[in-house]
Amino acid sequence: VSPIIEPNKKTQLVHFPKGSNWYDYYNGTMYEGGTSSFVKTSKEYIPTFIKAGSIIPMIKNLKNTDNYSLDNLELHYYPDLFKKNNRNFYNDNGLLANAFEKEEYEIIQVGVTDKKALKKITVESKIGKKYDVKKRKIEIVIHSTNKKPKKVIKNNKNISFEYNNITNSIHVFTDWVTSKKLKIKIKTI
Repeated sequence: VSPIIEPNKKTQLVHFPKGSNWYDYYNGTMYEGGTSSFVKTSKEYIPTFIKAGSIIPMIKNLKNTDNYSLDNLELHYYPDLFKKNNRNFYNDNGLLANAFEKEEYEIIQVGVTDKKALKKITVESKIGKKYDVKKRKIEIVIHSTNKKPKKVIKNNKNISFEYNNITNSIHVFTDWVTSKKLKIKIKTI
């Protein structure tokens, strides 16, 4: 985030750290690390950037933690070509104190191998002994792809997907039984 500290400012100079590229969270524009750029600002837009290679879990319409659930999970990936990216996310029901110690939790492991013509995404869950195994709806969003895939494969079967020409993003919607490893391949050639 690049905070705006002057009222009515129309542009903001943003310095992007070396070692990675950066994506504008709102429009997907990529900026090269180690550079600086002026970006437009408005009351509705605070410059916010995502490091390339980031995998960000999200859920929709969460008004408070009483309604917390990962039954409908979104995983947003911001490409970092030719690198492997792995992330672990902790999850429990949000209500039980000491859920980890009581073995009522899960660790969601997401891995991405990103090559020019093929992206491989794996999602699996390491489940505490007392955690309830679930079936989930999952949406995988791959940002700034610039090319519509030829096909998307889930566990060796073709599945449907959506491609957004405006945001250059791929959206894969599928069910996932958390006791099984989910394997997605996205082929662009």
